[in-house]
Amino acid sequence: MKNLFLSLFLVALSLGGFAQTEKRNVIKTNLLSPFLSAAHLNYERGLSDKTSAQLGLMYLFGVNQGDTKFNGFGITPEFRFYPSGNAVQGFFLALSPRYQSYNLEATISDDNGNSNTSKATLSSVGAGLLIGSQWHFGKSVTLELYGGPSYNVGNVKVESGSEDDFNTGLGSGFGLRFGLMLGFAF
Repeated sequence: MKNLFLSLFLVALSLGGFAQTEKRNVIKTNLLSPFLSAAHLNYERGLSDKTSAQLGLMYLFGVNQGDTKFNGFGITPEFRFYPSGNAVQGFFLALSPRYQSYNLEATISDDNGNSNTSKATLSSVGAGLLIGSQWHFGKSVTLELYGGPSYNVGNVKVESGSEDDFNTGLGSGFGLRFGLMLGFAF
């Protein structure tokens, strides 16, 4: 009798949270990345019926902000709440902190036409609030649209030149995060 109760408990535990056929993992990429000279890879995992966690990795390939060229990466952990009770599918609200690290390069010309290259690094931390929706098509394809405000604070460490040589608006201050993600659910 004791083994029967233990077996029923283990079966109930394994069925809790998600049905066995429900997909609770999604790997996805931002379709807008090529237009922003970036690459994104995200992994989302359903934690319960209404919540999920996502980890996003991003790399910028030589984005220009004024005279400053940015190369580097960002890491974005994210917590999502799905009010409909169907995590990884449907309308969601999200909190997404972010860490970014960029190498900066700016070519500065003096009054005589001589050019010098200034170099620095930018480390930035921030957070954003997002709203969005994720749809599932067929057995495994997902499409997601999201957007919302963000705020970042950056710290520049100059290697050569001066801090005034760099336009660091990309890694600091208020901004807008948005995306159109295509994914694979499993």
